[in-house]
Amino acid sequence: MFGRKVKLKWQGEEYTLNTTFEMAEEIDDQVNILKTAIDIDGGGVPKVTTVAKLYSVMLSHAGKSVGAELIYESIMSNPADSLTLINAARSAINNLFPEVERAERTAKDTDESAKKK
Repeated sequence: MFGRKVKLKWQGEEYTLNTTFEMAEEIDDQVNILKTAIDIDGGGVPKVTTVAKLYSVMLSHAGKSVGAELIYESIMSNPADSLTLINAARSAINNLFPEVERAERTAKDTDESAKKK
Protein backbone atom coordinates (compact mmCIF):
# COMPACT_ATOMS: atom_id res chain seq x y z
CA MET A 1 0.00 0.00 0.00
CA PHE A 2 2.75 2.45 0.90
CA GLY A 3 5.85 2.84 -1.21
CA ARG A 4 3.91 3.13 -4.45
CA LYS A 5 5.11 5.73 -6.93
CA VAL A 6 2.64 8.30 -8.28
CA LYS A 7 3.46 10.86 -10.98
CA LEU A 8 2.22 14.38 -10.27
CA LYS A 9 2.27 17.34 -12.61
CA TRP A 10 2.35 20.98 -11.66
CA GLN A 11 2.83 23.85 -14.08
CA GLY A 12 4.45 21.69 -16.74
CA GLU A 13 6.84 19.91 -14.38
CA GLU A 14 6.51 16.28 -13.31
CA TYR A 15 7.20 15.08 -9.77
CA THR A 16 7.35 11.58 -8.35
CA LEU A 17 5.46 10.95 -5.15
CA ASN A 18 6.36 7.98 -2.98
CA THR A 19 3.28 7.17 -0.88
CA THR A 20 4.02 6.91 2.84
CA PHE A 21 2.06 6.57 6.04
CA GLU A 22 3.25 10.05 7.05
CA MET A 23 1.80 11.48 3.85
CA ALA A 24 -1.50 9.66 4.42
CA GLU A 25 -1.62 11.01 7.97
CA GLU A 26 -0.98 14.57 6.80
CA ILE A 27 -3.65 14.26 4.10
CA ASP A 28 -6.10 12.85 6.64
CA ASP A 29 -5.39 15.85 8.89
CA GLN A 30 -6.43 18.13 5.99
CA VAL A 31 -9.25 16.11 4.41
CA ASN A 32 -11.05 12.92 5.34
CA ILE A 33 -9.40 10.28 3.11
CA LEU A 34 -12.19 7.73 3.44
CA LYS A 35 -14.99 10.24 2.77
CA THR A 36 -13.13 11.69 -0.21
CA ALA A 37 -12.53 8.21 -1.65
CA ILE A 38 -16.22 7.33 -1.24
CA ASP A 39 -17.26 10.61 -2.90
CA ILE A 40 -14.90 10.06 -5.84
CA ASP A 41 -15.80 6.37 -6.26
CA GLY A 42 -19.48 7.29 -6.25
CA GLY A 43 -18.95 9.42 -9.33
CA GLY A 44 -19.00 12.62 -7.36
CA VAL A 45 -16.65 15.51 -7.79
CA PRO A 46 -14.84 16.46 -4.59
CA LYS A 47 -14.91 20.03 -3.38
CA VAL A 48 -12.29 22.23 -5.03
CA THR A 49 -10.85 23.12 -1.64
CA THR A 50 -10.47 19.41 -0.86
CA VAL A 51 -8.58 18.77 -4.10
CA ALA A 52 -6.38 21.84 -3.49
CA LYS A 53 -5.45 20.70 0.03
CA LEU A 54 -4.88 17.12 -1.10
CA TYR A 55 -2.70 18.12 -4.05
CA SER A 56 -0.73 20.58 -1.92
CA VAL A 57 0.19 17.85 0.56
CA MET A 58 1.05 15.41 -2.23
CA LEU A 59 3.28 17.92 -4.03
CA SER A 60 5.00 18.74 -0.76
CA HIS A 61 5.83 15.06 -0.22
CA ALA A 62 7.07 14.88 -3.82
CA GLY A 63 9.51 17.72 -3.13
CA LYS A 64 7.57 20.74 -4.46
CA SER A 65 6.07 23.15 -1.97
CA VAL A 66 2.89 24.73 -3.36
CA GLY A 67 0.21 26.25 -1.15
CA ALA A 68 -3.37 25.04 -1.34
CA GLU A 69 -4.54 28.57 -2.23
CA LEU A 70 -2.33 28.66 -5.33
CA ILE A 71 -3.64 25.26 -6.43
CA TYR A 72 -7.21 26.42 -5.78
CA GLU A 73 -6.62 29.49 -7.97
CA SER A 74 -5.21 27.28 -10.74
CA ILE A 75 -8.23 24.98 -10.65
CA MET A 76 -10.72 27.84 -10.66
CA SER A 77 -8.99 29.78 -13.44
CA ASN A 78 -8.41 26.88 -15.83
CA PRO A 79 -11.03 24.14 -16.28
CA ALA A 80 -8.50 21.89 -18.05
CA ASP A 81 -6.25 22.00 -14.97
CA SER A 82 -9.26 21.20 -12.85
CA LEU A 83 -9.89 17.85 -14.53
CA THR A 84 -6.19 16.93 -14.46
CA LEU A 85 -5.86 17.72 -10.77
CA ILE A 86 -9.08 15.89 -9.85
CA ASN A 87 -7.87 12.81 -11.73
CA ALA A 88 -4.49 13.02 -10.02
CA ALA A 89 -6.22 13.34 -6.65
CA ARG A 90 -8.32 10.28 -7.48
CA SER A 91 -5.22 8.30 -8.38
CA ALA A 92 -3.37 9.34 -5.24
CA ILE A 93 -6.32 8.57 -2.97
CA ASN A 94 -6.65 5.13 -4.58
CA ASN A 95 -2.97 4.48 -3.87
CA LEU A 96 -3.59 4.99 -0.16
CA PHE A 97 -5.78 1.88 -0.03
CA PRO A 98 -4.65 -1.73 -0.34
CA GLU A 99 -5.19 -3.36 -3.68
CA VAL A 100 -8.51 -5.21 -3.72
CA GLU A 101 -6.92 -8.45 -4.80
CA ARG A 102 -4.45 -8.32 -1.91
CA ALA A 103 -7.18 -7.43 0.57
CA GLU A 104 -9.36 -10.30 -0.65
CA ARG A 105 -6.43 -12.72 -0.41
CA THR A 106 -5.66 -11.56 3.15
CA ALA A 107 -9.28 -12.00 4.18
CA LYS A 108 -9.33 -15.49 2.63
CA ASP A 109 -6.09 -16.45 4.42
CA THR A 110 -7.55 -15.20 7.72
CA ASP A 111 -10.73 -17.20 7.19
CA GLU A 112 -8.75 -20.36 6.43
CA SER A 113 -6.54 -19.83 9.52
CA ALA A 114 -9.64 -19.44 11.70
CA LYS A 115 -11.06 -22.71 10.35
CA LYS A 116 -7.89 -24.62 11.33
CA LYS A 117 -8.14 -23.56 15.00
